[in-house]
Amino acid sequence: MFLNLYGISKSRFQRLIDHYHNDGISPRIHSNSKRLPHNALPLTVAEDVKSFMSNYADENAVLLPGSIPGFKNGDIQLLSSSDTKMNVWKSFKKACEESGKQVVSYTKFVDLCKQFYPNVVVAKPMTDSCFTCQKGTSKLLRATNLPEVAKSECVKAQQEHLNSVQTERELYRKACKDAKHSFEAVEKDIDLDEHHESCSLITTMHYSFDFAQQVHIPSNTMQPRPI
Repeated sequence: MFLNLYGISKSRFQRLIDHYHNDGISPRIHSNSKRLPHNALPLTVAEDVKSFMSNYADENAVLLPGSIPGFKNGDIQLLSSSDTKMNVWKSFKKACEESGKQVVSYTKFVDLCKQFYPNVVVAKPMTDSCFTCQKGTSKLLRATNLPEVAKSECVKAQQEHLNSVQTERELYRKACKDAKHSFEAVEKDIDLDEHHESCSLITTMHYSFDFAQQVHIPSNTMQPRPI
């Protein structure tokens, strides 16, 4: 009855009795409370991961060109969408094997990256940072020690580009809206599951804005140059 009331097993109850007989009324302390587990990660290995990610982000990451929907933090650093977490870990593993250092598992590597550099993330394919944005952002970062006139020119050029991007974004949204209406107008008249001859439907449909995202050619997914 007592064991069922307090929800403990008979073996645990016996251990409590033995502890009471040996040490009296005192809290029980686990024997491993002051010991490190055998699989604890050495501090030097964690520092290796931190150093690797710092260098990798400096060489491969880009800063956000202004305010981007979906990213609340302004200090986000974007890695190319082709640089998956697994690929970054493989690069770290290769570097450790060449230098004779300890390699951490993929799961532990991801956890340490989130702990040390939560602002370094892999860009989604839709995050299309243009070359002009990247150049403007780099100029602003290097304009700290420049004269005020040079700083103003950099800010003005970046603002003009962002204004033009806003106009292009409005055109993009309008084209998407028109394409949706065009599809809804013919959706009830044709069966998309059936085979149709080429150019058999007389209508207008906007297919794509981005040539590089529709034609698969060897390229950088971040598109850091004019197409």
